[in-house]
Amino acid sequence: MNWTSIRDFLHIPKNITGKGVKISIIDGSFYCHPDIISNHNRNSFLVKTHTDNPVPIKITSEAQLNNGLHGLWTAAAAGGNGLLSNERYTGVAPEADMYLIEAGSLRTAEEVEKNIGSALEWVNQYG
Repeated sequence: MNWTSIRDFLHIPKNITGKGVKISIIDGSFYCHPDIISNHNRNSFLVKTHTDNPVPIKITSEAQLNNGLHGLWTAAAAGGNGLLSNERYTGVAPEADMYLIEAGSLRTAEEVEKNIGSALEWVNQYG
């Protein structure tokens, strides 16, 4: 089977790249995937809203994020730059600045309410 990129599937013109747009993706943690954390054609930031000082930290290629798939599919569909596929499988807005909002632990209903709430408040104020 030959898969198409989400951009091609949605018929997004090549000149619409998301440049100048901010995309905020909220999850408990993020996977250290080059298509997401690469600053190729954009800036990528990590914001840990579950900490006392949730400021955007520019992600570098040496970033050591969590290992797992949390947040990866949504982030790739929204703004993956296709680095590993020579830009064949780019997201909807591959040049949009990515703000990976790490909400922290989401194991209990209370943590989900508190931590996702804090993340949404941060995005509402700064994103």
